[in-house]
Amino acid sequence: MGGTASALAKAMNLDDEILEILSASPDMPFSAKHIGRMLDRQQFRENPNWARPHLEMMVFQRRIQCDSNGYWFQAKTEQKREPAFA
Repeated sequence: MGGTASALAKAMNLDDEILEILSASPDMPFSAKHIGRMLDRQQFRENPNWARPHLEMMVFQRRIQCDSNGYWFQAKTEQKREPAFA
């Protein structure tokens, strides 16, 4: 059970790190590979797309946005308040 709590804490920390990267340059688009490389170079070398599933979950939670070209942005504050299922 301690492993689950540890994994949850790591995921929450990863969320915070992603939000920090995106909020540092709110109008700049970031690719999933670029974010993955900034977060963990070792894991990026093993799998360049390792961060994509986590980014997609954050989009589902409406914490960040992704455009049609696959670039990730900080979510606009007004969009965060909208219900996930309309």
